[in-house]
Amino acid sequence: MDNSKQEVANEVAEKMYKPQDNESSNSVDKGISDTHEQVKDTYTEGTVDEKIDNAKEDGSEKDK
Repeated sequence: MDNSKQEVANEVAEKMYKPQDNESSNSVDKGISDTHEQVKDTYTEGTVDEKIDNAKEDGSEKDK
């Protein structure tokens, strides 16, 4: 890999999720934000209390 590609690769590799990335026009920042949301949803979905499955639009729990 030449130097310029290595520099770009290093810059991308150093990126971390920031909440404001959701509004970013940068494709890498947006991708990190989307991936973070997917992982968070998957993690939450796997909890015993099934908060996502039992949530209404307003965030309150559905009646069982």
